[in-house]
Amino acid sequence: QQQQQQQHKRGKDPPAADEELDKAVLEEHGGPQVSSLVALARAARPATSWQVYLSNGHTAPSRSRVVEWLTTQFEKQGLRDEWLASALCLFDRLSMAASSSSLMWSRGSLAPSLAVTLSALKLGGAETELERGMQEVIQAIARNRNQQLWRSVIFAELRALKLLDYCLCTPTPFDICMRLVPDIVLEAQRAGFSDWRGLQKLLAPSCSGGGSSNSSSSSSS
Repeated sequence: QQQQQQQHKRGKDPPAADEELDKAVLEEHGGPQVSSLVALARAARPATSWQVYLSNGHTAPSRSRVVEWLTTQFEKQGLRDEWLASALCLFDRLSMAASSSSLMWSRGSLAPSLAVTLSALKLGGAETELERGMQEVIQAIARNRNQQLWRSVIFAELRALKLLDYCLCTPTPFDICMRLVPDIVLEAQRAGFSDWRGLQKLLAPSCSGGGSSNSSSSSSS
C-alpha cells in the first residue's frame, strides 16, 4: 500500500505500478506458465486496486474483520488454504465491483462473504473432497442453520456472479506463489543452500492469531 501511495504521488497509477512489479518478478522467476497465470488474473480484474476498494466506500477495518472471521472459520472446519485464498480474492473483487451503497451490502457483509465462500468451495471441488453438501458446510461456517440465511446466500451468490461478469475461475496470488515455489527451491539447492531455513519445517502463527501450529514450509514467508 505504501509503495502504491508513493508511486501515485510521483504520478504513477497504482495498477500500472503493479504491472511493472509483476514484470520484474516474472522476468526473474516466472517462465511462460506463471506469466500466463498473471495475465489471466489481470484480464479478469482490469480496474482493481486498493484505491478502487476505498473509493467504493469500503474500509480497511471492515475487510480485516471479514478476513479474520473467514480465516478462523476455515481453520475450525479444516478447509483448504487455497479455498480460503480464492474466497478472499472473490470478496475483494466483489467489493471493487459493488460500492458500499450497493444492494449487495444492504444487510451487511455476512451473506456476500458466505456467497463468495460458496463459489470458491464449488470451484475447488470441495463437495467431493469433504463428502458434505455445500449447504451443510456454509451453515457450519456461519454457525446458523436458518433456511432464510441459506436463501440469502444463494441470492447473494447469483448477484455476485452477475457483478463479476460470471468470471470466477481466475488465478489467485496463492496459485501464483505455489507455482513459483518449486523454481525457488531448485535455485536454492543449485546454489548450495539445501539447508536454507526457508525450506525447513517451522512454527508458523495460527491463521486465527491464537497461538502457533506446526507447519511445513517450502519457502520463506
